[in-house]
Amino acid sequence: MLKNYIITALRSLRRNTVFSVIHVLGLAIGLSAALVIFLIARHEFSYDRFLPAGDRVYRIAFDNQFNGHTGHTTAVPGPLPAAVRQQVPGVELIVPVLVCEGSTTLPVAIPSEHAGTVTPVGTPAGIVYTTPEYFTLIPFEWVAGNAAVLQQPYTTVLTESRAQQYFPGVPAADLVGREILYGDSIQATVAGIVRDLRDRTDFTAVEFISYATLFETIQREAWSVDSWSNWSENSKAYLRLHAAISPETVARQVTDLLTQHREGVNRTASYTNTARLQPLADIHFNPTYAGTQRTASRSALYALLGVAAFLLLLGCVNFINLSTAQAARRAKEIGIRKTVGGHRAQIVRQFLVETLSITTLAMIVSLVLAPFLLRVFAGFMPLSATLFINIPTAVYAVLLMLVVSMLAGFYPALVLSGVRPALILRGRPGAGGMMRTTRLRKMLTVSQFMIAQFFIIAALVVSRQVDFSLHQDLGYRQEAILNFALPPGVRADQTGFINSLQAMAGVERVSSGFIPPAFGRSLLTMLSRSGAREDDKLSVQLRFGDANYIPLYGIQLVAGRNIREVEGVAEVAINETCARALGYTEVEEAIGEELTMVGDTHVVVVGIMKDFYQRSTHTRIDPVVLKGERGDYIHVALRAQQPGGTAWPETIRQIEAAFHALYPQASFSFTFFDESIASFYQEELQTATMLTWATGLSILISCMGLLGLVIYTAEIRRKEIGIRKILGASITSLIANLSREFVLLVLLAFALAAPIAWYATDRWLESFQYKAPVHVGIFLASGAFLLVAALLTLSFQTIRTAQSNPVDSLRSE
Repeated sequence: MLKNYIITALRSLRRNTVFSVIHVLGLAIGLSAALVIFLIARHEFSYDRFLPAGDRVYRIAFDNQFNGHTGHTTAVPGPLPAAVRQQVPGVELIVPVLVCEGSTTLPVAIPSEHAGTVTPVGTPAGIVYTTPEYFTLIPFEWVAGNAAVLQQPYTTVLTESRAQQYFPGVPAADLVGREILYGDSIQATVAGIVRDLRDRTDFTAVEFISYATLFETIQREAWSVDSWSNWSENSKAYLRLHAAISPETVARQVTDLLTQHREGVNRTASYTNTARLQPLADIHFNPTYAGTQRTASRSALYALLGVAAFLLLLGCVNFINLSTAQAARRAKEIGIRKTVGGHRAQIVRQFLVETLSITTLAMIVSLVLAPFLLRVFAGFMPLSATLFINIPTAVYAVLLMLVVSMLAGFYPALVLSGVRPALILRGRPGAGGMMRTTRLRKMLTVSQFMIAQFFIIAALVVSRQVDFSLHQDLGYRQEAILNFALPPGVRADQTGFINSLQAMAGVERVSSGFIPPAFGRSLLTMLSRSGAREDDKLSVQLRFGDANYIPLYGIQLVAGRNIREVEGVAEVAINETCARALGYTEVEEAIGEELTMVGDTHVVVVGIMKDFYQRSTHTRIDPVVLKGERGDYIHVALRAQQPGGTAWPETIRQIEAAFHALYPQASFSFTFFDESIASFYQEELQTATMLTWATGLSILISCMGLLGLVIYTAEIRRKEIGIRKILGASITSLIANLSREFVLLVLLAFALAAPIAWYATDRWLESFQYKAPVHVGIFLASGAFLLVAALLTLSFQTIRTAQSNPVDSLRSE
């Protein structure tokens, strides 16, 4: 029987080629989107799932408030982990982790065993100071040694990949006892080797120096491990609680510890620092505490899942629409089957097998399309061949195919199997309840175009906001500026280095200082007028640079002059917001005023900067102070180059050569300033990409379904159209007659989708402090676009039908 079902299904597919292709393509697009988005969601939600007792693992974070300014950090004071271990009950495990990056990067060198030479290997990422408990928290597999080796100072543990990087070709067993030099103060012994983690994780360290080493070297002062006041952004702490312990209780106790040891904090409502325990499952998804760590967006993932569901729904709607529309064509076949003894259940099974055959073909096509779609969504996850080649993906694909077959095929099977053979064989194909499907088809067509219309409006609004954020006047120059940091703690002739860069033909200007005007994190200091009370101190964004900083970035001065590096009282420029926040009615009044910074440092205001964005348009413009002082951060403005030119790459090679001539052991890494700004909107750019593709695919699926319906409509109205032509109807009137009903359905879809899209996009825009205006023209343009797409689709068949010879339609039966 199954063989007969399959043969009949294949014959039906071959007999209705056009409709079969539309069925297959519509379902294939939905299936490929669902498959790709399943891979993305599975990838992101699988992070750190392998940790034992992961539901009891937390990262310590702090929420701070100072004079109305809110901040969030995962930095912890150096003495906190030991204090928690000794004084907070219910903590099963606490692990300090000091990440060597940024200002705490360590140059690494490998001493030769016999020759007495040292081979520098640069400043590799992934180095941390930690304790043996790290390997209880993270289940590494040991190849040589064990966690206890990190109890001793001057010991280090390497993963296999890092070991091969430092000691290529040396077996793991022979590596124990080898020496590694970190900077100019630590000579550590390799005491253990672990296998690299194969599971997805945000714990990316591959080189572990014993925490005890800090207390034996000058790094103790550099990391402020004894200070409750000086916090390093790279100092983290993870803990695992006992099963019955509430994280809120432990967080309160950690806050109490901070209050006890840090003067001034949590004494008044204007200055608070509150601990919270961030669950392990939240670390990969919460950008509030991420710092520079990559996070995924739960909302974006759920939006992707919604897109997949809608595209799959559109494919199923297409199938239901076209299958029920063909009911009259297959009515006689069903009538004869029932007359010769066929039961309704058999006919239902027959049509479900047909649907399964189409879905199987669609799944094969979707497996071909999926890799291309995966490249489109590459920004959401790293690509890997193993994404497809695994059992969970195969199981998901099979289950998805079966579910779609039931969703798409069950209702048409019921409709088609419910015809009454006596009425059908008498020549009354509209009998038996099939005509009732017309209203359902209209509803489904409207729902298809509602989804497409929603995606069009959403894509336009999101793209407009992203374009607004990236291309509006941010208050500074963005293009052709590269930034890089000099190695920390390395003494060198910075002035000579800057002069050598300035002398390069491709360099327009060079500045030494701190971070650029816009940065991903808040870096704050306190600023106040002379004699101000503690509560009147202002929390401001800190920048500093030499006299080239302001002209290099093209920051406009609305009053005063540029800063200079001077002896004695330092010069600063503040922005308009800062001047007003300090109480100056007219910003020019601040010129020449003496202000106080942290540590009773006195500075004098020499310039007022026009307000500029320090972060994304999600956040307000904060008060900023720019201090005239050099630093270890270099800003280089490049001269313009012709499109497709090679001037910039050549200049960057020259800069790198000059860098290595001065810092031979350091790695050269730079970023373009405009790319850093674009990274502020990574989630929005991903959303825009997602919506653009969802819009295109939804329009394609909807228009394919519309094409199938108009082909069917033209076919069943052939005689009517022939009679109308004989009676004198023009081609234009016939095209309008055939298209009118479908155009009205598209217009109804627009009327229903527009308010929903307006509400959804308005809610999305609420997260921006500065937003592009949304005009009614966006909605009208999106409606017109979809209407034109529908008319073009209809024209393929309506023009052909209207131009057909009426004799051909009237003489055939």
